[in-house]
Amino acid sequence: MMKLTYRRAILSFCEDLTDPNARAWPVGVLLIGDLTSEDGKPNKLDQSRWGAAVVLQPDFGNPFIAEHLSDALAIVKEHIDRAVHEKPDAPSDEILHALYTKLRNSLFVSSVSEQPELVEVHAVNEELYGSAMLDLANRELQKEVRTLVEDLKQNASAPTARTTVRSQQTEVWELH
Repeated sequence: MMKLTYRRAILSFCEDLTDPNARAWPVGVLLIGDLTSEDGKPNKLDQSRWGAAVVLQPDFGNPFIAEHLSDALAIVKEHIDRAVHEKPDAPSDEILHALYTKLRNSLFVSSVSEQPELVEVHAVNEELYGSAMLDLANRELQKEVRTLVEDLKQNASAPTARTTVRSQQTEVWELH
C-alpha cells in the first residue's frame, strides 16, 4: 500500500472577461501528488511526484472557445513541467500557485487547495497508480460541478448552465 499526499487546483473558464456578470465554469482539476510507501520498503514508485489532470470540453456553442479548450490540457501540462524543471524540489503548493499566476485569461486557476490531503492508494504499478489518480481527479471535478449546479439552482437570475460536454481529456504523468 502507498500513501499519496496531494494538492488540488480547479481550472475554470470564463466566456467573456469583459462582462462583470459573466460566470466562470469549472472545466478541470489538476492534482499534484507525492507518493511514498507506507512501510518504508524500497519501491519503484517510492518517493515520486505525479500529476493528474482531467479537463472537460463543454459545448459553449462557439468554435473559437472549443479550439481554445481543446488545448487546455497541453497548456496546463506544459506550465507544470516547466515549473518542476525550474525548481525540482518545490513543494506541490508552490507548483500550483505558479500555475495560478501563469493562467490569467479565459482559462485560469480558480482555486488551489490550502492544505494537502492524504489518501491510501492500493496500487502496485504505475498503470494502477495512474488509474487511482485519475479517479481521484474525476471525483474532485464532479464535486466542483455539483457545487456549481446547486449554486445555479439557488440563484434564479444566474445564467443557465450548459450541460453538454463534448469530450474529456485526461493525463497522468511523472514529474521530474
